[in-house]
Amino acid sequence: MANSSRSESVGNSDTCKSCFLFVEAGDCVLIDDGTNDQNKTVTNWWIGRVMFCFGGARDPLANSLFQIINIDTGKIKIINGDEVKAIIKKTNPRIDK
Repeated sequence: MANSSRSESVGNSDTCKSCFLFVEAGDCVLIDDGTNDQNKTVTNWWIGRVMFCFGGARDPLANSLFQIINIDTGKIKIINGDEVKAIIKKTNPRIDK
């Protein structure tokens, strides 16, 4: 059985301020890297695939840093969890038997 609280918060970017907590390796995510133009009318968004998740110092099981590859450029970056705005596509869900 899938975790219902996890599946409810995935893909709901309007109310998903902490969606980075549900990110796993292999997921495609929407990233806002925080670089705006001077008028703050254009934001630099990109889509990346999560390669590795790093736990935080206070709770090693709660992911806070991610190694992500930009699907357009192939550039690999380590980003903070706050930069993840939405989970675009989850990896294949695990089926508990």
